This record gives sequence, structure tokens and C-alpha cells, in this order.
Amino acid sequence: MLRQIIAEHPGEFANDLTTFDKLVRAQHYGLPTRLLDVTTNPLVALFFACNTNPSDNGKVLLITPDIEKQKYFDSDSVSLLSNLAFLTRGQKEELFEAAKKIKLSSPKLRAEAFCQELIVDRLAQTVKMEKPYFRLEVDPFDLAYVVSVTPRKIHARIKAQEGAFLLFGITEKESGNHMSHMKVEQIEIKSTSKAKIIEELETIGISQKSLFPEISSAADQIKRRYS
Repeated sequence: MLRQIIAEHPGEFANDLTTFDKLVRAQHYGLPTRLLDVTTNPLVALFFACNTNPSDNGKVLLITPDIEKQKYFDSDSVSLLSNLAFLTRGQKEELFEAAKKIKLSSPKLRAEAFCQELIVDRLAQTVKMEKPYFRLEVDPFDLAYVVSVTPRKIHARIKAQEGAFLLFGITEKESGNHMSHMKVEQIEIKSTSKAKIIEELETIGISQKSLFPEISSAADQIKRRYS
């Protein structure tokens, strides 16, 4: 899907420096990716918890990853996980099976054993297209976790929403260990409180119009106001 959208709209991705940037832009346009949108602003999270399904209770989730799992857009780990998008389903399954075979406890020894696999070299070649200096030193454990990524503010919506992303690696669906390093807390929002909270958030500048600064969102809000 990522290749297809880039092929059809190359100009939209011309200024993206990395595959992660491309994933962020594709996500912005509604394409499914390896990313999950989050925000660093709890009031923005509160708005989204209240702005959908008005008859249901909502939740604000506070997700706190270990410090080593908090990355920036130019991290090598982020490049590795992002470029999984350019592997076929079969190649990703092969990569996962290769990772499962490594039982060593030392990260250095794990990386040495893992990098002997041809499929790991295939992933490394895609990373080198954006980072020619990239060295093939991949701990298989690094491909199994979810990392928190601070992105470049490449479009207005990320800036307005104080956006960040969770970037998912390769893991079995039935395994929850890939998020075991993250502390998750939740605050329940009663459905009966949602409308009032949205009104209060708007008084401090957090609204559909401010969080979605595109003209289409402004038009929708104006239309609702006068209907």
C-alpha cells in the first residue's frame, strides 16, 4: 500500500527524508500503517475521548514507555521498524521466524547471529537507501517492541495536535510482550460528561477547528454552528 500511494502521488512525498516520514504522511491521508497516533498533550487526548461515540463512556490512556524506547524520527531503530513496510508478508514472517531462533542472552551475540540471516540483509538494504552509513548490527529483540517516536512536524495537523506516534515492530498477534515495557494507565470519561467537557475545552482553544487546521474542518465547524 505504501509503495502504491507513493507511486501515484510522488510529489506529496518529495520532501520526506525517511520511510518514517512517508508513513506519517500516508497515515495523515488515511492509509493503514505501522503507526498509532498519540499526543503529548493530555487535553488533546481528552478531546478525542469525548468527541466520538457520545452515548458511550470514553477513556484517556496514559502510556509511558521506558526511556530507551523513546525515540526521535532519525533513530536507527525507527528506520529499521519503519522499513518493515517495504517487506512482503512472507519476508516479514521469515524475519520473525529467524528472530525466534535466537536464544542467546547477550545483545552483541544475538545481533551477530541474527545478522547472518539473508532476510536481515534484505531489511538492511532498504534502510541503507535512506541511511547509506547504516551498519548491519541488529538485535532481533529491537524488532519485536513498540517504540514511542517524536516526529518531525511535517504537516500542520501534527503540530496542532502535539502529535507523536507508537511504531510497531514484528510480533505474534497473541503475544503482548511487545508492550510489556510500557506503563499504561487509564481515566474513564462518563458519556454524560462528554458534551460539557467539549464545551469547556473549546473555551481554552481546543476544538475541532484548532486540532484539524485544514480548511475543510473549519468549513464543517462553521456549517454545524449555523445549522
